[in-house]
Amino acid sequence: MELVSRQRALREGLKAYFTGKPCKREHIAKRSTSNRYCRECKREWQCLYRAANLEKARATTQKWAQANPAKCNATVALYRQRKLDQVCACCSNKEREAVYQIAHFAGTAVDHIIPVSKGGMHCVHNMQLLSCSKNCSKSNNYDPLIEGLQYLQNLGLA
Repeated sequence: MELVSRQRALREGLKAYFTGKPCKREHIAKRSTSNRYCRECKREWQCLYRAANLEKARATTQKWAQANPAKCNATVALYRQRKLDQVCACCSNKEREAVYQIAHFAGTAVDHIIPVSKGGMHCVHNMQLLSCSKNCSKSNNYDPLIEGLQYLQNLGLA
């Protein structure tokens, strides 16, 4: 991790900086540029707060999820793919999130051409918009001749 001073982070508009020095609780982690808090200390505090105020935290999370359904779907999908280590390096999270935004506004579902359960990547080139009923009927079925050709076309190789 590159050493960055808070002054440099402020100049460059970075949200976090890393000095390599431990915080008062001995964490060696990034710090928030806006308030100098150690990210690890903040994470620990958030975990303690959530445990002490579980109902309030759940309500806040639920309210955010209802206000941001596309972001919520993209975040959940990204979490699943990271767990499976199937996130593509060629596209950013913003690009993947944009696909979910489009699907939300179009009233469609995001489908992985090659299902993740069959080794497909969580990548914009492996995503297509389908009606919700078509996506449910497709499930995780995969015909390499049809979907493979669609995937190659999305990559611009066919």
